[in-house]
Amino acid sequence: MNVPEFIEEYSGRPHKDINCYELVQAFYKEVLNIELPEKIIKYDEFENVENLIKSESKNWQEIEEPEKFCVITMKQHPIFINHVAVYLGNSKFLHSTIHKGVSIDSFDSHYKPRIKNYYKYM
Repeated sequence: MNVPEFIEEYSGRPHKDINCYELVQAFYKEVLNIELPEKIIKYDEFENVENLIKSESKNWQEIEEPEKFCVITMKQHPIFINHVAVYLGNSKFLHSTIHKGVSIDSFDSHYKPRIKNYYKYM
């Protein structure tokens, strides 16, 4: 599946059907043919997003600037990183939120100050 097909198929799906990590998993599997770990992350356990990346550190390299299809970690909670997205290029990223479901947003939006790290899958 290519990126436009993936976006067309997934855009607008509600968050209750696919959370942010599940969306990253689906993107990596269906677009990049990469199987990410099958971890169940419930809404009230999103602090595990940061721990999940750290536990898989041998497969992820932190990078300074975003690269196409890297994973973005965000801090939408005051204490821990609890959100992930896929960078699409041109300051746009794909993610799933409670309020909008699966959507594309921009770094120019209110998300820019929440971005904490970029990770490239090795």
